[in-house]
Amino acid sequence: MGNDRHLICIEDPFETSHDLGRVVDKFSIRVLREEFERAARIMHQDPNPCAKLLEPYIPEDNNGQGHN
Repeated sequence: MGNDRHLICIEDPFETSHDLGRVVDKFSIRVLREEFERAARIMHQDPNPCAKLLEPYIPEDNNGQGHN
């Protein structure tokens, strides 16, 4: 692994010698960066950021109320 170069290193919390970042490509790193920037903006602007941070990941309920 000595010369392996990755765009990002992500330590597997269960197997610490496993680098999850080895499969991250240029598209994925862009998506990760955009999400980190979105989270930073929300955390800076919102005194209670949890709901806003999770909003894109909350499935729609049966009444069509919710988010994708």
